[in-house]
Amino acid sequence: MGLGRLAAETKLKELRSGGGSSLASPGALRSGWRGAENVWTKPASGTMTWAVSKAAPLRRLVVQGNLDLFQNDVIHGQNLESEGAYIADSYI
Repeated sequence: MGLGRLAAETKLKELRSGGGSSLASPGALRSGWRGAENVWTKPASGTMTWAVSKAAPLRRLVVQGNLDLFQNDVIHGQNLESEGAYIADSYI
């Protein structure tokens, strides 16, 4: 995702990657091979969720809010497994 040379040139209302499974294990470990760069976002909830497996980079991102690198399963009251992501040149 992301098209502009600068993050402010591509604005998205919501940018998220939730877990690939609703089970605590594997959770987000099924959601690899995603990425976003040169994107500006201001999540309506105040928090962007990027629950992913490996090979899921975030580059040149501006998030006006918080960033969670896990997904909370409110139904079962647990956090789903994830491995994080590579983040570079980003403002959160």
